[in-house]
Amino acid sequence: MRKTLGPKLTDSSWDVIQGGFDSGNYWIYSSASPVGDILSRLGVRFASATASVGEGDTRSVSYERADLLKDADYVVHYTNNDGSPADDIQKLFALRTFKELPAAKKHRVAGTPDFLPGSYSDAMGVVDSVENASRGQAG
Repeated sequence: MRKTLGPKLTDSSWDVIQGGFDSGNYWIYSSASPVGDILSRLGVRFASATASVGEGDTRSVSYERADLLKDADYVVHYTNNDGSPADDIQKLFALRTFKELPAAKKHRVAGTPDFLPGSYSDAMGVVDSVENASRGQAG
């Protein structure tokens, strides 16, 4: 996939988020998170929100801080198995500030039910989600 989609992966920036378990917040994941690690191996460049989180950490931020994702070309998030947004992330997606982000305007918000991969097939599910997003089929 790195060879097939090369420039789309390396010339764009990606943030990794999940709906938070803290009331009114979402989580930004580091590049060393399970999904971040897979993206790193694909050659993805991380946007400032994900790049600013310490290795292996998450950062809990208010939904009102959607602006932290402003320089991401793509945003990857956790979904339920049926493709619906998981963990109240739809509260973030409903905000005008989120809808005005470049990734949202260009429909480059990619969901994956394999956000916490526990197997090779889960990891391949993340790769499939990234491939679909980079081809304009983000969920």
